[in-house]
Amino acid sequence: MARNTRIISAPRIMKERHLRLELAHDGTGATRAVGWDMAARSSELGLTQGTRIDVAYRIRENLHPDFGGLEIELCGIRPASA
Repeated sequence: MARNTRIISAPRIMKERHLRLELAHDGTGATRAVGWDMAARSSELGLTQGTRIDVAYRIRENLHPDFGGLEIELCGIRPASA
């Protein structure tokens, strides 16, 4: 889990169901994140660039030939706790 993570670019919806985020935490660089079937949750939370969220995740390797590499697979998201 990572708390108070910042969304650093506008969230993208993929295939009307999935969520793609670029996140930064505690001054780290951008980290790609994907949330399967989380498009509705993104809308529900009103996620935008700069929004702070808490995320539960696991690390995975994306094997896609065009944009593969390590990324975060989101298991849950909520507004950042104070």
